[in-house]
Amino acid sequence: MLQILLVAHGNMRIPPNGWGAVESLIFEYYQGLVKLGHVVSILNTTDLGTIVSLINNQEWDFVHIHNDALVNIVPCLKDNKRIIVTSHYPYIQSPERWNDPASGYNYGAIVWNPLTDLLKSRPNTLVGTVSPKDYMFLKQYVPEKNVFLMLNGVNSSKFQFVETPQNSKRTICLAQIMKRKRQNLLRDVGCVDFIGKVIDTEELVENRYLGEWTDDGKYSCLTQYGNSVLVSDGENGAPLSVKESLFAGLGVVVSEAAASELPRSWSWVTVVTEDIIRNPDLLAKAIEANRSKALQMRPQIREEAMKLWDWASLVLRYVESVKKGFGLT
Repeated sequence: MLQILLVAHGNMRIPPNGWGAVESLIFEYYQGLVKLGHVVSILNTTDLGTIVSLINNQEWDFVHIHNDALVNIVPCLKDNKRIIVTSHYPYIQSPERWNDPASGYNYGAIVWNPLTDLLKSRPNTLVGTVSPKDYMFLKQYVPEKNVFLMLNGVNSSKFQFVETPQNSKRTICLAQIMKRKRQNLLRDVGCVDFIGKVIDTEELVENRYLGEWTDDGKYSCLTQYGNSVLVSDGENGAPLSVKESLFAGLGVVVSEAAASELPRSWSWVTVVTEDIIRNPDLLAKAIEANRSKALQMRPQIREEAMKLWDWASLVLRYVESVKKGFGLT
């Protein structure tokens, strides 16, 4: 039995009710670890003093920090604390995008430089990466023994599944409405409905925007679509909504940025290049072809997705990786 602390961002409830992929991941790992018999706490606050105090003054087998900016407090922690840091930043593999003048955010200065320095000076620190491409990128710069892979998964029992969806001729884009997700490039693809919290109004396709879903709405309604589409320009791995679509039996049409975890051998996965994404006619044809094929394969789509990303197996792998990384028995 392990004593574990999971540290969140402190700006959204856990579990989330609707949007919050990081918060959902934290809660799923929490539930899975508890089910295995471990004692797990979640710390969800922005108060740095509270975070440092709780980590230092209680006994933990390890502390997993999911807010990568908190890498800067690790030097304030006792030397014997075992720390895991996970970054959910979508452009980890693109250093040319780290310094964003528009927002003033500089990932290199705020996270990357302190993290790589930390791994050199503090050997009992690990990095948990949420996608294979993040894992491969980090291995180029930090010792391989300090990096492990911990994928995001889906709770298959929550998602309803039907073989014949009500919206069999419609495609869903399930994502926050924001620049990175690039919903505006789907504006002239008339078969697409949009669901998501609005972050950037210029990405909003108002005549086909259907609002937000709660978790319960997503669990029951996602399976009623023929397929899903996401053409974002930056993702850690396959976004949670893409995996959820597969668990609900949908085919998926995705950009290269959103396809890193998806087997290219799956005929219900269509990865579209930038020239297709920026041509509404070609994009519409790719979406229609994917939807037509996927509608004939829905049970197989769900079954194959469950083999890769069902939470029960992912949490077991996580515990094995952490024990190996820290030399725990």
